[in-house]
Amino acid sequence: MILRWLKSPAVVLVCVDIAISLVTPAGDARSMLDAHAAKLQGAQSLTATVTVQTIGGAKEERKIWLSRPDRFKIEGPAGYSLSDGKTIWTYAKTDNSYSEIPFDRAELLARFKSDDIWPWSAFFDADAFKKAAALKGGAKKNLRGNEVQPVTMSLAEQSKSADLYIDSALGFARGALLTKSQGSASEEILIVASDIKISVEALPETSFAFTAPQGSKKVEKQTEPQHIAFAQIASIFRRQCMPCHGSTNRKGGLDLSSY
Repeated sequence: MILRWLKSPAVVLVCVDIAISLVTPAGDARSMLDAHAAKLQGAQSLTATVTVQTIGGAKEERKIWLSRPDRFKIEGPAGYSLSDGKTIWTYAKTDNSYSEIPFDRAELLARFKSDDIWPWSAFFDADAFKKAAALKGGAKKNLRGNEVQPVTMSLAEQSKSADLYIDSALGFARGALLTKSQGSASEEILIVASDIKISVEALPETSFAFTAPQGSKKVEKQTEPQHIAFAQIASIFRRQCMPCHGSTNRKGGLDLSSY
C-alpha cells in the first residue's frame, strides 16, 4: 500500500513526512493494536495538536482535548465540538452559530469515527478496533522525526482501510493514513500528531465549560423523524375508524383494518 502511495504524483506534498525503513521486521499486528487501545483506555486525559491532509490538498490543524468522564473538545478551522459530559455543543465559525444537545454516549462514539480523530477513538471506546480485519504489521519507519510502526487494517463498517502508525516511544498511535474508496475513486488522508501526550490526571472541568461566542446565535439541531409502526396505532384505528371502515364494513370502499 505504501509503495503504491509513494508512486502517486499527489504525494509530492507530503513525501517528506514519511521516510521508510525496511530493516525492522513487523510485529504482531493484533497485539500492537490491543496495546494501543489499552494505553488510551488507561489514560485519564489526552491532548494533541494534529494536522489533517487529503493527499494533494492543503494541511488543516486540529486541537484535541479528551478527559474522563466523557469530556472532549475538538477544534479546527471551521469551529469546534465540546462536551462537559452533560451537554454537547457544536460551534460553526462560518455563520457564528452554535447548537446544543443533551449528552448521549452513542453520539460521542459516532463523532469519534470522524477521520481526523479516529486514530484515538479508543480513548472513549474500548471496542474501537475490535472489528478491524485483515491486520498486518509493517516495517518501522520515520514519521516527521518519530519512529513508528504501521498496523494495516480494513474497516468495512466505515468503508475504509488504514495504516495506523504506532509510535515506538509512546506505545500508541502518532497518526494514520486512511484510504477511502467509493466505486473506482479513492482518496487518502494523512493524520499526524505533532504534539501528543496522555496523562493519569484528568483535565480541569473548566477546560470544557461552554460560553457562547459574542454575537453568536443558537440554532436548534434537527432531529430525525420518528417512524411509527402500524401496530403502535392499530388500537386507535379499531376504536375510531373500523366501525365504518373495516374489513366487513368498507364505507366508501375504505378498509383500515390492515396496512
